[in-house]
Amino acid sequence: ITLGRFDVAAVIGFFFAALLLWIVAVAPHQLGWPFWLGCAGVAAQIVWHFFLIKGRTREGCFIAFSKSHWMGVCLFAGVALGYALR
Repeated sequence: ITLGRFDVAAVIGFFFAALLLWIVAVAPHQLGWPFWLGCAGVAAQIVWHFFLIKGRTREGCFIAFSKSHWMGVCLFAGVALGYALR
């Protein structure tokens, strides 16, 4: 309601902003390929979420909402594996 017709663009923008903040915060720790693979997984999920919500259907938005936790799983796995393989 607050974002009006820009809701899809805002949601995707917020996702990419959060990913960028993670990259800025974690990249200096040099976690290597596991972290970057996790970030690539998150980016792929953001694109998938875009295709789910762009039509603003109830089903697509619910799927995107209920599956968004996998972005956190990818980031956690990338960071944890990056530290484990240091």
